[in-house]
Amino acid sequence: MALGGGEATLILIAIFVAVGLLCVLRPPERLLRRLGVPIEPTKEERQLAEGRANLLLRQLLGDEEYERVVLRGYLELASPSIPGRLYRVPAVQGMVDVIEEGVATMRLCVVPTRWVPDPDVMIMHKLLIEGDEARYLRVANRFPAGASRLIVPPWWERGRGAESN
Repeated sequence: MALGGGEATLILIAIFVAVGLLCVLRPPERLLRRLGVPIEPTKEERQLAEGRANLLLRQLLGDEEYERVVLRGYLELASPSIPGRLYRVPAVQGMVDVIEEGVATMRLCVVPTRWVPDPDVMIMHKLLIEGDEARYLRVANRFPAGASRLIVPPWWERGRGAESN
């Protein structure tokens, strides 16, 4: 049974529409990644990843240091190139405190662009600081010691106060 030109065209259009609908309703992950659409892991995937990351962190640090991290809430790393400098890497994602001769001098922010388990972020900081401290410092956003968020310049606060009066 041969199809006429019009029937073949309609079948091709129907196939094209069906494939298009499939892509819209359930787009292939590879296509989404290529388009730059972030794909978040499910709750179960996150829990599994957290468990694996904790095991890896414990293996990397050893039991004694791992227990110190659990008790203190941070990992303390000595600078490989600057005597007297310590980095305090928080156990949960946040800014790294830089301490020189016992005084907090600045905070550093280096974060992944997508979700990563907290223990893996600690490992990232440890490996970057110990492996290439100069690059770590080039990449990190710097904030004054004690800063918890974006530093707002004084003129911004004056401007906001004037608007509310």
